[in-house]
Amino acid sequence: MTSAPDPAPPPGDDSDDRDTFLSHPQFHRTFTVNPTPENGFTTPFTVKYADFGDTSSSNVLLFFGPLMGSRFIQTPKHALALRQHIRIIDVDRPGMGGSDPAPAGERLRIWRVVIPSLLAHLSIPYVSVAAHSGGTIYALDFAVSHPELLFPPVGGDGSGKGGYLALGCPWILPSHTGSALLGFVGMLPKGLISRTDSLARLIATRVGPAIGVSSGLVMKMIPTSLFKSAPAGTEGGEEEVDEDWEFENGIWGRVIDKMYEGGVEGISEDALLFMKKGDAESGWGEWGDYDRLVPRLVEGLRASGRKLRVDVFYAEKDHMIGDAGSKGAVWFDGCWEPEGGEYGDVLEYRKKTIKGADHDSIWSMRWNVAREVLGRVGENGQEAASNLSE
Repeated sequence: MTSAPDPAPPPGDDSDDRDTFLSHPQFHRTFTVNPTPENGFTTPFTVKYADFGDTSSSNVLLFFGPLMGSRFIQTPKHALALRQHIRIIDVDRPGMGGSDPAPAGERLRIWRVVIPSLLAHLSIPYVSVAAHSGGTIYALDFAVSHPELLFPPVGGDGSGKGGYLALGCPWILPSHTGSALLGFVGMLPKGLISRTDSLARLIATRVGPAIGVSSGLVMKMIPTSLFKSAPAGTEGGEEEVDEDWEFENGIWGRVIDKMYEGGVEGISEDALLFMKKGDAESGWGEWGDYDRLVPRLVEGLRASGRKLRVDVFYAEKDHMIGDAGSKGAVWFDGCWEPEGGEYGDVLEYRKKTIKGADHDSIWSMRWNVAREVLGRVGENGQEAASNLSE
């Protein structure tokens, strides 16, 4: 593995410390993929990414964020990842922050080249994967395209837990959920809504025209009560209010500021991809939807002697894909757990409802999801290292 960057210091409580924290070089890495005959690029493609937590660890979590796809969203979890000896990689998606733009129909194809190239550049041989909402599309495309990067093969006797994939409130097309077509607005981090001037401009000039609706209709769907604080969910849930949550809550406004400073123009192309509108119809690749992707993933796992545990965390109340146990969730579960259980030899699928959480807050430090996932990543990393040394 290449020499790790110096870790960001544990954040302090005052504003100056928090500004210094978000300005740390760990959260502002740059990588460029140059064109080659093999990758099909005609020009260089540059991305910005965050590389944080314990950057000397071989336990690596590759995170794919929701709409906006910013490298800053998970940075408040740096201290938690550092304590648990987990390294987190989070890349600005095309047209977001410091990453070059890309049209909806090309985004997944480009990411199939960029992400493996970045991991090779960092000398990272395998990763665990996590995603929130629309990032599920990118995460699953990565898994089905590059199963060799998920984890080492299990032992010859079939032992070993295999790789790990965690999905929080996975994005599901409205055709499966029955949700309103414009539900994608709910994928915006709540703090962004407070920037009503910038958001209105963005919707009027990019998002509305892209999906073919008026900006006024979209704006009416945004609750005026939302403000620039960390996603909080509803009251009375399975919360963990501690110093990690307090820090995330306190710094969230500055996280949103950083996202805007880098630019958010890529939101319209991501929205098109998520909704499969226009040229993005073919952007989901050959698999097209999850019910076709999972069988392909199973084939790849079997061919490479690999296993995969998939943890899905549903919010108790979800305005985007429906509440836990609703139509969309049942359909998604069925993709992974067909009748007869014929995937059980390579897939271990688990689902969990997070009481009190909503779509936006599922990865918030207020709940236990992040702690549970990082703990699992640590377990897998230890076992993977053991398998590699045999």
